[in-house]
This record gives sequence, C-alpha cells and structure tokens, in this order.
Amino acid sequence: NPYAVDFNNRKFMKKIYSDLCDISITEKAMQLKIALTEMQAFIDKLCFDYPIALGCATEIKVGDLLKLYNVSVDARADNMAERLTNYIQLSSRLLGNKVFVLVNLRSYLMDSEILKIHETVQYENVALLLVESSFSADSSNMSVVIIDKDRCVINLKAPEKTLTPDQGDGF
Repeated sequence: NPYAVDFNNRKFMKKIYSDLCDISITEKAMQLKIALTEMQAFIDKLCFDYPIALGCATEIKVGDLLKLYNVSVDARADNMAERLTNYIQLSSRLLGNKVFVLVNLRSYLMDSEILKIHETVQYENVALLLVESSFSADSSNMSVVIIDKDRCVINLKAPEKTLTPDQGDGF
C-alpha cells in the first residue's frame, strides 16, 4: 500500500541515528564535547537550585539527544509518485535495498508518474518489479512480461540487453 509507506520506521531510524552518532564522534567531536558540557552544567545548576536534593545521569549519549529532539525523516512530498520515489531512494541509500516490488501501482498512479519512478530506480541502481493486473502500452524502457491464467509467459517487450541490478540500468 503506497499510502502506508513509513519513512520513520525502526530500520531507517536505527541507521540514521547510528550514522549521526558516528558523525558526531568523528567529525564534530569538539562541538559535541562543548555542547554536552554546557548541557550538563545547566542541568547540574538546575538540580542544585531546586529545594530537594536531585541527581541526574552524568553521561549523555548522542542517540539520547536525537530521540529527545525527535530527529526524523522529513517526508514531505507533493504527490504519491514523489513519496514513493523518496522512499525508494531512502531505502536504497540507507539499507542497501536493491529490489523493490510494487503491486498494482497503476491503480494509484498515472503511467507518466510510474515512468518517473522508473527513472529514479535506474539512477539509484536498483531493480523495480511492477506486478499489475492490467497492461498499459505506455511502458517504454521497461521489460513487459504477461503471465496469463494458464500460466503461459508472454514477453511483449524484451529489453535490448539483459539487465541486472548491479549493471546500473534497473529493469
């Protein structure tokens, strides 16, 4: 269901948080140390000034800060095709997914939008398998295979060359 695409699912967020933690430790180490020291001093002062004795954790982790500030993927998109394109790019880049299977996409999108998604998967060097219940003649640059009710395989358009995901052209 293209409407249920979740940009902030656990796998994405785990990878993003891990990457941000690595960046903060390697590339932004000095900024991180200053920020954490200032935050710790503020919290210590706040607790000290309170009329009841309070304590707090002395070590703050970057991952905890990311969760505190609710760091998440900005998934704004103008239309469903753009949303799916963004999801494919994110999934490919973060998780290394190389094959995407979309069922009855023509029920949700026009052929021109599907072709834009196809261009994206070619650019991202991933394969796209569209499983449809009907055929559209406007499927240029795509290999079209029909499997009828008798399980006969009919190749309507064969690609000019055999393509694999690691060749960079998609399917």
